[in-house]
Amino acid sequence: MTGVREYEITLDGGEPETRDADEDGVAYYSFRASDVNGHRVTVRSHSENGFVSTAANWSAYFDPWPGVRSDVYFYPEDGSAVGGVGVEGTFTFSPPPGRTDTASYRYSFVDGDELTEVAADEDGRATIRWTPTQSGPVTLTVYAVKADGTWGDYPNWYGFQVAGDA
Repeated sequence: MTGVREYEITLDGGEPETRDADEDGVAYYSFRASDVNGHRVTVRSHSENGFVSTAANWSAYFDPWPGVRSDVYFYPEDGSAVGGVGVEGTFTFSPPPGRTDTASYRYSFVDGDELTEVAADEDGRATIRWTPTQSGPVTLTVYAVKADGTWGDYPNWYGFQVAGDA
């Protein structure tokens, strides 16, 4: 569409905001995704000739479990093994979407083993180091824990394959 001068943006049914379009008709909008139930964004363009487009809608839902990222141990698209026996990796845990009260995490690399607890920093994140002693499939189970000691109903089951000896 040509001649767009601005966009009307509504977040979660709130009050509309406007963003001026650049010469290519592009505008940017950002917000902090903090509602565990997700968000809905509605956008209409306003053109120089007075035309207002029909609303376009975008919705997002967020998984209710903690995030897990690793520098070495992840599940590649081809499903191949990564890292290796004796190869240390780090794992960073982040709070479930919308949670601002995560005080720690409970985790285990072996299903059925006792959970280990690690404190979260002021941003609700924690990083651990782990070195596998055997190759094969691993499922890291992680729960987010609130300051009052309660923990979420939804763990993250983070799976990957450890390669053989490095």
